[in-house]
Amino acid sequence: MDVDFWEANLTGANFGMATLTGAKLADANFRGGKLREVDIDFDSPAKNVRFCRTVIPDRKINHHDCEA
Repeated sequence: MDVDFWEANLTGANFGMATLTGAKLADANFRGGKLREVDIDFDSPAKNVRFCRTVIPDRKINHHDCEA
């Protein structure tokens, strides 16, 4: 099954232990989201994915796209 999050606003979404391998993530907004322990491939079509205060799979917080 293909999941398409192209241009999706996923602000604050909690994906728990979801499997998102192969998902289309281009231009998705994960700001404030929780991707802890998610099986995800950011090397797939994941251009311009936005993070700010986003918990990533290794449990670190990604502030990459927070505005100064």
